[in-house]
Amino acid sequence: WYRDAGDIDRAERLATDAVKLSNGDRNSRRTLALVALEAGRPEEAIKLLRPIVKARPDDRETRSTLVRAWRMSGDLEAAEREAVLAGDVRPRYFDPWLDAVITRRTDMPFWIRRAQRIANQGDPESARKIHESVLKKWYPEAREVDFTEGVILIAEGRHAEAAVLFESLIDEHPDWSQAMTRGASAMLAAFRGDPDVDEQARILLERSQEIEPENDANRLMLVEILDRSGEYVAAGTLMEQVVASQPWILERRLKLANLQRLMGDPAAALVILDQAEEIFGPGLAVDLMRASVLLDLGRNDEAAAVISQAKSRSRRPIAEIRQLELRLQEASTP
Repeated sequence: WYRDAGDIDRAERLATDAVKLSNGDRNSRRTLALVALEAGRPEEAIKLLRPIVKARPDDRETRSTLVRAWRMSGDLEAAEREAVLAGDVRPRYFDPWLDAVITRRTDMPFWIRRAQRIANQGDPESARKIHESVLKKWYPEAREVDFTEGVILIAEGRHAEAAVLFESLIDEHPDWSQAMTRGASAMLAAFRGDPDVDEQARILLERSQEIEPENDANRLMLVEILDRSGEYVAAGTLMEQVVASQPWILERRLKLANLQRLMGDPAAALVILDQAEEIFGPGLAVDLMRASVLLDLGRNDEAAAVISQAKSRSRRPIAEIRQLELRLQEASTP
């Protein structure tokens, strides 16, 4: 079901769990191999399937799957040898997983991921070449191909066009949370600071969050929208969830500390900064936030010491330090 829905990651997790629970029985390993094929990773499928046909040479169904895997890997000679051993590349009984893998062009997920990865890495020109020469040519009806077009448009800086494209995909597929997330991101980038757009993006993100409650990308965009609208308590609640999910990212903790400060709870902000320093060690980013919080608390002498410490560090942001010094000067003036 997950594979048919295009959610290869979940399908793979379930198949992997099935292998563990069944102590690696033949059917579960074969199912995992089929998921690997659908994900465009034939080498993994081959590693899973070869021990099965070695132990069961008469297993024509598994050999048929192995034929497909060899073909996808580009080793046509090995595929031909397996086809001869199988006697017939078609299974003797109907297996919906195998039927889907054989009848569909199973390299589509590979090209989708490759095009999106290249676009996200800052090379939309190469990504577009893949999109035009492979994806649009062979899979013109697939919604994932249109989605990839949106990803490439974003990489090209054409955010408004991407927003329109994702909006049409959402209209056609109202439960597609990934399209909602990308659509909201494109809107916010194209019309930054527009309250009406913020509200439209917020609606999309909240719908997506209902479908995928643990989506941190949604949470982070919602935090920024709520922050801009002054809804610091709601933003702080979401940010706490993000920090719990991504405790290893310093920037997330700093954002939470700043929201606590904006909520009027600088003492809580200091606790978060102390935890961050304990985990990540002392550093410029923590110094700057700590100085700001100490100024909020009226602890000017401590703030001055932290500002001085920040100034001694390399790559210090002069403008931000200057603003803290001005705040310190104003706070120290009788």
